[in-house]
Formats: sequence, C-alpha cells, structure tokens
Amino acid sequence: MMKNQIKLIIFLIFLSSFSYAQEIGLNIGNKAPNLKFKNPEGKEYSLTDLKGKMVLLDFWASWCRPCRRENPNVVAAYKKFNKTKFKNANGFTIYSVSLDANRNAWKQAIQTDKLIWKYHVSDLKHWKSEAARIYRVQGIPMNYLIDGNGIIIAKNLRGRRLESVLNQYIIKERSQKELEQDLKLTLIELNKKITAAIKNNDDKKSDTYKKLRAKQKSIQKAIKTLKSTILSTP
Repeated sequence: MMKNQIKLIIFLIFLSSFSYAQEIGLNIGNKAPNLKFKNPEGKEYSLTDLKGKMVLLDFWASWCRPCRRENPNVVAAYKKFNKTKFKNANGFTIYSVSLDANRNAWKQAIQTDKLIWKYHVSDLKHWKSEAARIYRVQGIPMNYLIDGNGIIIAKNLRGRRLESVLNQYIIKERSQKELEQDLKLTLIELNKKITAAIKNNDDKKSDTYKKLRAKQKSIQKAIKTLKSTILSTP
C-alpha cells in the first residue's frame, strides 16, 4: 500500500508541473479576469491575492433590494464553508464588489448585513464601475464562483444553490483504488490534449514538438503503470 501511495504522489507532482495556459474570459472553464480595487478605508485588494481559495466574486450594492435579500444566504455560506477543504482550494471567501456611489451607505450596508469577510471593494462609480464593465455585469446581484486555480466554475448562484455547488467540491475520503482510478482518467484526458497539440504542430524538429513528445511518452508510461497498480490494489 505504501508503494502505491508513493507512486500516486509522484504522478500528482508530475501533473502539477504540466499545465495548459487557461484562456482569460467569463465563461465556465475560463481563467477569471483579475480585479484590483480599494476597500472603504482605502486599502487595495486584488482578486488574484485569493488564489488557493474558493472565491465567490459577488457584485452587489447597498441600494439594491434583491442584493440585500440575498446577503443572508451569502453570509450563511461563508460561515459554513470558510475553513472547508475543497478539491483544489483550501477555504472559501468572498470578494464583494459594490456598485455604490456613496461610501457611507456602502459601509453601513456592510455593517447592517453583517458581511464579516474583509474583501469589500468599490471604485464608487455606480453603474460605471470598472469591475462591472470587465465582468459585463448588467444586473445585480450577480456572482461568479472561482476555484483555487482562478478558474470560473459556476455563475449566478442564488439562494441555496451556492451551498449546493460548494458541497459538490468538498474533499471526501476515498479509497486508494478510487484515487488511482481518478488519476488514470485525468492522465488519459491529458494524453488526449497533448496528442491533439502534437497533431497541430507540423515542425517535428522544433523544441515545442520534442517537449510535447517527451511529455506524451511520460504520460503513457504513467497510465500503463497505473493500470497495473489498480489491478493489484485490493
């Protein structure tokens, strides 16, 4: 069993060292565009500072009644999940972007609704908010759920839907065989992507082609090893 665990760790390290650049965008699967704005006291917070955590990017305003009605659900989710370990994130937090124009009204709403996390930002430009422009926000409340790698995994989660989606990403205890099976499937998908990349590269003498081929051989060898390991695991 110990030998299998060592192999699993080696494969995970290998996977973490090879990743494809994610396209920045607003669709699920895209890398979330970064935001950097100031809190009510003038301290600047960047969305990318929260990498490693599950983040709800939440657009709201003190004057928005639907937002204020939704805030108790957001607070409940924060209290329940802020220290939770997810599949690729450690902890849950909220990056709240206000579309307010009045600083005092914004600060009062944060206090009244007990929005106890610290990442509250705004440029106080109301509907001309730069953050809203970047994320094409046309109505609020609006939110994006971003994983520990900065990838958008869900949008516009209201009510208990937020809690439901977060539950799907919680790490659950799994058997060694289940972990190895998941890893094998991940490697197979990675092999498919590399194979496609190789087909799109016509220059077989280029460094890129050679590196892709080397990665492909390593992954294929890992898949073969995992297959035999899974079969031998009780």
